Amino acid sequence: MTRKTAARVTDAELPETVTGRALGALTGLTDRQIRNLAAEGVVVKADRGRYLLIASATAILERARSQGTDAAAAARVEYVKTKAEAAALALAEKRRELVPVEDCNLVLDMMGAEFKNQFLGLPARFTRDLDLRRRLEAEIHDSFNRIAKKFDEAAEFVREGGDPYGMQEHD
Repeated sequence: MTRKTAARVTDAELPETVTGRALGALTGLTDRQIRNLAAEGVVVKADRGRYLLIASATAILERARSQGTDAAAAARVEYVKTKAEAAALALAEKRRELVPVEDCNLVLDMMGAEFKNQFLGLPARFTRDLDLRRRLEAEIHDSFNRIAKKFDEAAEFVREGGDPYGMQEHD
């Protein structure tokens, strides 16, 4: 079995200039992309529709390398930013500067239940008149229903990404 060796091509064996189509075929670009690179000064134009082969191919490769490096660097920066944000959130949670929504909802529910219990006892503590007591109880229940509706609206507003401090403007 014979082993093939790659033939080395010297500058003397290559044409000095090539068409945009030939340069594109060599570099994997379209003729239009070659013309755009010529307008940007990346590709070296020799004559109308012709380009210096070695200088242009070298410039195209250098540009591809630098763009690849720039993209990789940008990806690394984005990755580091994301990791830093995650670490900051974890630290804030550990310091109890950031608490889970479920914990906040539980505290609000507990406070609301105690608030409701205290108010529901008011009519009995306020009067022995049963008619007045029933009217007060009805007003308290209606008030709590309106408050519950407002809480539900506020929770939905925040869940959809609204700013809780801008809730009054939303009404």
